Amino acid sequence: MTTASFGLRQGLIGGLIMIILSLLLNMSGMMEKNMIAAGLLGMLLFVVFIGIVIYGIGAFSKKHAEGTFTFGDGFKLGITIALIMGIISVIFGYIYQTFIDPDQMERMASSMLEFLENRGVPEDQIQATIDKMREGSENPIAQLPRGLMMYLIIGAIASAIGGAIFKKKETFA
Repeated sequence: MTTASFGLRQGLIGGLIMIILSLLLNMSGMMEKNMIAAGLLGMLLFVVFIGIVIYGIGAFSKKHAEGTFTFGDGFKLGITIALIMGIISVIFGYIYQTFIDPDQMERMASSMLEFLENRGVPEDQIQATIDKMREGSENPIAQLPRGLMMYLIIGAIASAIGGAIFKKKETFA
């Protein structure tokens, strides 16, 4: 199996896992009701994302890479996995916010407003935060490149870690 086909398969599986987790989090209502929990759950999604990338590199290195598996091989594989997962995740996010639950961002903005007011944040800072949230929800297509870039940056970090951990050199008997 080539690294490209393995990366594509692993990215598709990882993308489906991310969709399922996102749906579960959105359906639970936790992302809207508690801003601290929403932040922690968002970080959890990125930890899962990083874990899937590193796991994919390790799985390929152990099962399919005969002889040598360089840092570069691991990095390229990880970027492939991250790119596929990122594309799937941002497209799903767009579909979810545009068609499935278009009011989600407004509910999150209301929750954020309450959260900031309860913590005594000055009104001008609150308004700037809410305006920025609403600005992003008005044009979800503009979020796609930013979201994909974020996945690629985090994917590059995870790929570097995975490539460093699972690189191996050919041994001669």
